[in-house]
Amino acid sequence: MGVKHITIGTIGCSLSLAPMSPVVRQDKMDRVLIGIWCLVSFTVSGFFIYHGIFLFSHEGLNAAQAFNASVGILYGLYSGEVLVLALVKSNKVHEKLAWYGVIIMLFTQLVFSLINGGVSIIGILLGSVIVSFMLAANWLAVKYVVKRNLYA
Repeated sequence: MGVKHITIGTIGCSLSLAPMSPVVRQDKMDRVLIGIWCLVSFTVSGFFIYHGIFLFSHEGLNAAQAFNASVGILYGLYSGEVLVLALVKSNKVHEKLAWYGVIIMLFTQLVFSLINGGVSIIGILLGSVIVSFMLAANWLAVKYVVKRNLYA
């Protein structure tokens, strides 16, 4: 399976019928995975921004809920910015920044779910697990992008 040369008018091009090399295949798969991770991460960041705006839209918001809404909006913007920075110029610092953001956000979500009350322990644990998965997706997205760009 060699290279065939096709001429159309004055334009000539080469067509390779050889299978893709493993390096090219891996590179394409990495690009697809980075795209999927970025899509998931930006969706999660958007959810936190939406959640914060949704909380602010309610009447009778107390100080703890307003602070929780502010933290959610700021985390959504922060995690999106860290991912963009990791995509543009990867550095191990971006991975650590994402990790610190996840820890701070998880802590604040746990504290505010306990402060607001009105929810059973099962509800608090279930909410914490869901938020943990969302935060892990953000961190893993940045970690994968940094790993791919630094070691590729």
